[in-house]
Amino acid sequence: CYAKVLNNLGLCYQSLAEYAKARDYFVRALAAFARATKSPDLDDARVKARLNLGRNYMLQGQLRRAQNLLVQDLVEADRLQGGSAKAAILRNLGQTLWHRGRVEEARSRMEEALALDRSHGDRRGQSSALHYLGLIAQKNGDISAARSLFLVAIKIRRSVGLRDDAAESLYALAALEYDAGNLQSAREYAEQALNLLELVRSQVPSPELRASFFSRKRQFFDLLVEIAMAPGTPQSQADGLLAVERGRGRALTDLLASGPLLQQLPSDLEKRRANIQKRLDYLSARLSSIAPDKEGDLRQKVEGLVAQDEEVQARIRELVTKETFGQPLSSITELQQHLPAGSALLEYSLGARHSYVWLVDARKVRAFSLPRAGAIEADARPVIESFGQILERQRSRQKQARFDRAMKRLSAILLGPLSGQKLPQRLVIVPDGVLHQIPFAALRLPNEAAPLGIRHDLVQVPSAAYLTLGKQPRPISQFPEAVLAMVDPVFSVNDPRVAEAPAKQADRGLSLPRLPFTGEVRVIESMVPRSRRKILRGFDASREELDKLKLEDFAVLHFSTHALIDDQIPELSRVFLSRVNRAGRPVDGFLGPYQFAHLHLNGAIVVLSACDTALGKQVLGEGLAGLTSSLLYAGGSQLVLTITEVDAEASSYFLGEVYRRFLSGSSTMEHAITETRRVMARSRRFSDPYYWASFIVVGRPADTAAGLVASLHNKQ
Repeated sequence: CYAKVLNNLGLCYQSLAEYAKARDYFVRALAAFARATKSPDLDDARVKARLNLGRNYMLQGQLRRAQNLLVQDLVEADRLQGGSAKAAILRNLGQTLWHRGRVEEARSRMEEALALDRSHGDRRGQSSALHYLGLIAQKNGDISAARSLFLVAIKIRRSVGLRDDAAESLYALAALEYDAGNLQSAREYAEQALNLLELVRSQVPSPELRASFFSRKRQFFDLLVEIAMAPGTPQSQADGLLAVERGRGRALTDLLASGPLLQQLPSDLEKRRANIQKRLDYLSARLSSIAPDKEGDLRQKVEGLVAQDEEVQARIRELVTKETFGQPLSSITELQQHLPAGSALLEYSLGARHSYVWLVDARKVRAFSLPRAGAIEADARPVIESFGQILERQRSRQKQARFDRAMKRLSAILLGPLSGQKLPQRLVIVPDGVLHQIPFAALRLPNEAAPLGIRHDLVQVPSAAYLTLGKQPRPISQFPEAVLAMVDPVFSVNDPRVAEAPAKQADRGLSLPRLPFTGEVRVIESMVPRSRRKILRGFDASREELDKLKLEDFAVLHFSTHALIDDQIPELSRVFLSRVNRAGRPVDGFLGPYQFAHLHLNGAIVVLSACDTALGKQVLGEGLAGLTSSLLYAGGSQLVLTITEVDAEASSYFLGEVYRRFLSGSSTMEHAITETRRVMARSRRFSDPYYWASFIVVGRPADTAAGLVASLHNKQ
């Protein structure tokens, strides 16, 4: 039955914390059940689909909606006399009541479900009821009863192979022992839970879904950090950082460790995947040309295609080779060996109860306490909202004053603990959660007049482990070509450059203004010999022309254009190239994550001069899913991206000054950006941090800038 298939697909996505996709399948399943011919079998399946939708709402925190749906479903189950379905509904209703703080009602429902599960011999159901009864007993202060209930739930779940569920109960038991002060027991149970999670994770078919799975388990890693950082624990600061790294950036390290696996496609799967990508391209283009209130159906189709693509990826991995999984950081010594001279690492971890920042240099590791995640997020939000509102701040002294106060407060929270620490010239930053959207360059260390990005070279990485796997930046002398620049694309048939369009007409859908500021290109042309540069302008700034080039030959790829970042479906994020050819006819005019991932770079620096290119969907432990991981997987060594909307003229000037320094051979990319920030911060026109702190460098820090000048002038 088609409805049952839809329901099962929803369950798969729900188990991996892809709740939006799961909900879509459950809603479609219920609609299909409503159209189907009535039968006892389908009635039971419909009740279970409604149960799954109710659970979906519960998992997303929509508790009242979940409760109402589950109560309705319970009435339907009683009418149909569906015993097994009734027990499952009672369990989920009990969980919903538990999350709403209605403890005694939750206990009553769980005990009723446990009796039904025992009468039907449903061991999975029994273990779930016992697990929540353990949480309720712990809440009521009966620690001994809670411990016994958790142990029974763990035994059942392990015996029937429910690894994910067993890990949940082990986590609950570890948290109980931690709160009781039994650190050794807490550590042992937490390690058992994480070992089970790794086994489950290894069976998940794609890095993207593994990232979703791990993000749902964030509390496991937070607990391990708390255990490691407990007062009096030996090596607590080092062990705490290693605990954080176990759940940090694992999807990207999986991609980098597995190598160019997806380039070894069997022909049938290659055709199927190419067809899926063509359809995704088509739907993405359609989304650019319709009103937002009409996007719903198209987005559902996109999510369905993304699911098909993930299925193909899983099949490819089965047929081509056994996938190699990335490993978390094994020791602080390993990290220190990969930190370039004159560098230190700042890694943040925002936890529900405790947050930390670690400072690691060549000799030691130090940890500092921060406020809990909720408090940091509350203080970060005004900065994120106001940072890009440059015109509003310039017009209102009050808004500017509020922004200045917010920046000062956030600086004190995030950098205040580092007061008195001697920091080297270059800082490698590992943000967490909301901090991926923060302009670190504009924050200030305590008692220092100059912002962080004026005094220090800043590089961001997804995890400390990335330093052991990512491509190392190389001198331009090691590349056959120096710079490829794609600038001033033609976005519309109404562009004056389209001299003979079939018919001039108003643009439908997304309107992209022309970007005529190309000061950075003039710098490139003045510094790089013609034989070592490729400038694609106007109609030539297209996917067709890009596909003709050997991109692995280029040291720097520069894109000056528009970008559209989708923070719900990362696959729909895109960077625009020319959308019209010389005849005025539409052409494929964008690069999405899939296209970027297959660019075959060879350690190039990629500069995306467009709005919001560092942003995307928030995935706990991974950062912002979007263009970044695709470009790093493609072989980029460093990415120059933006964390907000940017001013086209200021960005052109900024990058022109960056290239003037970088291409001269006197600076690494990160230091060229620091020097440019200093120039702009001293100027009258561009002194606001919006103009010089919006660009960030993501990737491995460079070891040296030597050899750049010789490479530009000796290979003509």
